[in-house]
Amino acid sequence: MGVFERIDYKFIVKGHTKNSCDRGFGHIRRHVGRADCWKMDHIVSAVIEAATSSSAVHISRGKEFFKSYKPLVTELYKKLVGVQQYQIFSMEATKPGVVQCKKGPDDEPVEQDLRRKVDGVLTESTKVERMLTHFLEDLSPPSLNAEKKTELYTKIRPYVPYEFQDDPIYTAPSQDQLDDAKSAKQARREHRAAMANAAKENSDRRGRNEGSTSAATKKRKTNSE
Repeated sequence: MGVFERIDYKFIVKGHTKNSCDRGFGHIRRHVGRADCWKMDHIVSAVIEAATSSSAVHISRGKEFFKSYKPLVTELYKKLVGVQQYQIFSMEATKPGVVQCKKGPDDEPVEQDLRRKVDGVLTESTKVERMLTHFLEDLSPPSLNAEKKTELYTKIRPYVPYEFQDDPIYTAPSQDQLDDAKSAKQARREHRAAMANAAKENSDRRGRNEGSTSAATKKRKTNSE
């Protein structure tokens, strides 16, 4: 595990993130949208063919590539207060656990010590290195979306060319997945109905209030005359 002397994270202001990376993603997205992609291998090929500078790195399910940092980091450090108001974050090896936060390039940095204190002892760098070396676990892949899997099988698969219908993407959902998809749809319908009823009640209430205000105004005018 290597250690940098200093690390600077610089974030662009929200809403102003158009750059070469965004253009590259947009170009790939347009190319993939025009290509016939019926399985994952087709998407990988389309990304590679999008431009001479494009290269796809396909990490298949089950490979131990992504790590779960959040549990360990949460145990070792506190959350950074007001993180969204800053653009530049700097950390130095001489100040482990301390983050310098700046709202802009010309602003004075605000230091936040994120080390947790346990039994009066702040988090030590040796402990951090030991835990990240020996206790870092693999990140489990997200669970399959029962609704998406059901839709792929019932609504998409019938239109997929015959030679690709046996791809794992289009396998039939289990009974449990069918039940989960049905429950999710029912819950969403109930939520929408409840929101519509609440909106109607609010609209009716505003109408009654406006009517009462108008009647009171007319009454005051009549009395004054």
